Amino acid sequence: MRMAEKEMVFAHSFLTTQWNLMCRSSNTVGIMYRHIEWRGNAMCVVFAHMKNDQAGERRRDPRHIYANPLQPDVCPILGLAVL
Repeated sequence: MRMAEKEMVFAHSFLTTQWNLMCRSSNTVGIMYRHIEWRGNAMCVVFAHMKNDQAGERRRDPRHIYANPLQPDVCPILGLAVL
């Protein structure tokens, strides 16, 4: 695999995750393993801080990401699995 193709795999994964979370790119960059958990069929992401809560003092409800088996090219779960 060429270097450009490897970079596109990461970019695709990043952008589909950002799109499904409907968040800013800076929030997507800050996601760590400890911010992710599974609940039922959904991958849940809890953001440590947001624009209006920089200290991360208020607990947030997790945002859910679901797989899209009918359109694997835009499936965020598959995109993360490929990494």
